[in-house]
Amino acid sequence: MKMLLIDAGNSRVKWAAIEDGLWLQQNVLENTHVSELSAAFSKLPPPDRILISNVAGENMAQLLSAASGMAALSNLSWPK
Repeated sequence: MKMLLIDAGNSRVKWAAIEDGLWLQQNVLENTHVSELSAAFSKLPPPDRILISNVAGENMAQLLSAASGMAALSNLSWPK
């Protein structure tokens, strides 16, 4: 299974692409450059599952959803 793991903090977004437990790629981006996430994620293999940890607020949640392709999912929900 291919997964995209995303950790959005107050100053940086870190992510990793893994497949069957093997780390394929990882990177980090300052939140001031969050507009570059879509381009970064588009270079990764399409994931079967996306897991996100986000403490950066609702605006970041929307940006992550759009950048990762999650906005197109009809059953998308965020824990409150």
